[in-house]
Amino acid sequence: MTLFQTAMDAGSRCLHIRATLTLRTGYAYALTGSDILSYALSEGVSPGYMLLGSAVSAHGSITLSNPNGIWQDGGEKLGNRPLQGATVYVEIGAETPSGVVYEAGGSFIVSEIRLNEGEGSITLSGYDGLLHRFSGPFTDDLTYPCTIKSIFDAIVRKAGCVYTGTPACNEQVMIAKKPDWGKNCTLRTALAFAAAAMGCFVRLDRQGLLSLLPANPQTSERVLSPSRMQALSLTPGAFRFNRIRVIPRGAQADEYTECALDEALPEAADNLLTLSDNALFRPGAAENAALAQGLCTALAGLTLSPFEAELPGDPTLQIGDPLLITDLSGHVHLSMLFSQHLSFEQGLHAAIACEADFSGVLLSHAISANGILSSSALPEGMIVSRHLRAGSVDAEKISARAVTADHIASGAVTADKLAAGAVTADSITSGKLN
Repeated sequence: MTLFQTAMDAGSRCLHIRATLTLRTGYAYALTGSDILSYALSEGVSPGYMLLGSAVSAHGSITLSNPNGIWQDGGEKLGNRPLQGATVYVEIGAETPSGVVYEAGGSFIVSEIRLNEGEGSITLSGYDGLLHRFSGPFTDDLTYPCTIKSIFDAIVRKAGCVYTGTPACNEQVMIAKKPDWGKNCTLRTALAFAAAAMGCFVRLDRQGLLSLLPANPQTSERVLSPSRMQALSLTPGAFRFNRIRVIPRGAQADEYTECALDEALPEAADNLLTLSDNALFRPGAAENAALAQGLCTALAGLTLSPFEAELPGDPTLQIGDPLLITDLSGHVHLSMLFSQHLSFEQGLHAAIACEADFSGVLLSHAISANGILSSSALPEGMIVSRHLRAGSVDAEKISARAVTADHIASGAVTADKLAAGAVTADSITSGKLN
């Protein structure tokens, strides 16, 4: 454990925040705690999704003090410089016996600017560089046969990036023919396909660098004890990997390649991973058996206990970190960090979770390249009220006829659940309410 982590684990801690705001022109501002009112970072996979084969992007926001409009066009600090497209890099500091030690707290590219009228502040928000760099179309100009690692490397180069990390498996397996990448395949989708075939997922580290990470890490677990957590909810049962089933793209559901650690153990939702619709797995391809075997070996020992917890935040805890959770009864649960929301405002707070779907691996097609949720890719019940922040859905963002009477459960809308003025005569289209 580092000096910073020791300070973050202490019962009492004194924290600091600072940031660098770099404009597209290269001009940079050094922001201190007196400039920053709050900071938030949301990262990870959506509830129901697994990390294997995910290209995880994060969303950040920072609220700055804006007296007299100093961060507005023509203001004292901004002048005529553009904030749109700027990069925000945040650091969290902890006081230690050796002084204040800082660690990277995340970065994002500004795509939305919001003036908080009457509050004297301005909020900058946006997604991290992974979404921006890998949103373009993927054109496969490789020569086949080709190794999976060569395919992954080519995708990264096309995005103008470099990466750290090594494949968990299958890096030298040859793909005999050019894959069917599908219509409008983005660099991000292709990246996720290649990462999945190598037993991995991808994300940016806290410095904003691309990392290829194993979906079944072999590093030591981060320990979460009851004394550290402010709230903990554990779902009974755990996923213990035993079997991988690969359904090639375009194949029927019963045309799969399978490999198990223990063939005698019956398949069940809590031990089977199903990987489907991945372009690198072609129907009838000779390499599918080797790919499945490599994945089976790499995933051996993977154990996931579903949970949700709230605790003092630590930016060194990142997506994909293995966790050792002790409950109030002293029982120990193995899991992994699948999602996290960090917020810095009068201290650093974290809401973390592992809400995996044990029925199979779902690639993150529910989020498009521009961050929009696709309703066709979301299973029924995927989004419920506890997953929505106040104000995150408003009437201007709901398509016509997206909400109709037959989509509303009986009793879901009653007078006591409507804000004053929420429904007025001029807001009701003829025939919509009767």
